[in-house]
Amino acid sequence: MQLTTKTEYSVRALVMLSDSKDSLKSINVICTEQNLPHKYVEQLFRKLKKCSLIGSVAGSKGGYFLKVAASEITLGQIMEVVESHPYSISCERNRMDIDFCKVANCQYKVLWDDIYSNIRDYLNTITLQEIKKRIEKE
Repeated sequence: MQLTTKTEYSVRALVMLSDSKDSLKSINVICTEQNLPHKYVEQLFRKLKKCSLIGSVAGSKGGYFLKVAASEITLGQIMEVVESHPYSISCERNRMDIDFCKVANCQYKVLWDDIYSNIRDYLNTITLQEIKKRIEKE
């Protein structure tokens, strides 16, 4: 498992949204302040909006906002939304690896699933609010 730019950029953008409880933040402002690629963040925000973690208001004074409190959004949730298959093993993700996978009674799959389950559980304990506090300390 690897934290990709999808997760990293989403977290950076969402932390900025958690700063503005009473005001909206545009993608332009977020991308400028965080030095993020605009088109990429637009794609990520579409996914985050589709699952109702963020909302938007159209117009010249519009922008994005958190629909869920930062204390209720977890790193695990963010990853599940923006990553394709964050916790799947390679033979499930990529059918090309099937030639090298022992499909029948694969005990390694059980091991990897157990490890990913523990990682998922841990990531679901880290909230956006905690990430923001940690960033502010540094």
